[in-house]
Amino acid sequence: MEKPLGGRARGATFVRQLWITIFALAVVTGSLSERLSVVEAHAIAVASEPADGARVVAPKALAIHFNARIEKSLCSVALVGPGKATVPLLATPSPRPETLAYTLPALAPGVYVATWKVLSADGHVTSGTVRFTVTLEAGK
Repeated sequence: MEKPLGGRARGATFVRQLWITIFALAVVTGSLSERLSVVEAHAIAVASEPADGARVVAPKALAIHFNARIEKSLCSVALVGPGKATVPLLATPSPRPETLAYTLPALAPGVYVATWKVLSADGHVTSGTVRFTVTLEAGK
């Protein structure tokens, strides 16, 4: 005949179940924090040359720097100038995996908008614009 469980045995079972619950919560919490860090890895433009909103004289290059590595072969940049004319861009190799770089032809004075679309290393697509104005004289 089996003896009924005493207070100690029930207490041990409770403690074991408590530890299993704590472990399960730790696993779930770790998984969620890992997913949040992946979300934060989306490629966002953090700087450019010319800078967004800048007034510049005869820029020779366009570079857009991102906060994360990008898949350069799957990225695009289009530059549109005065009169909505598309400006041809020549890609320039950049040793930095988070930078897109292009050589610019001679640009006429006016407002230019570079529209970019990139695939970040985490597999998400982001896009945005960089706007700058070409002037004949510095600061004007």
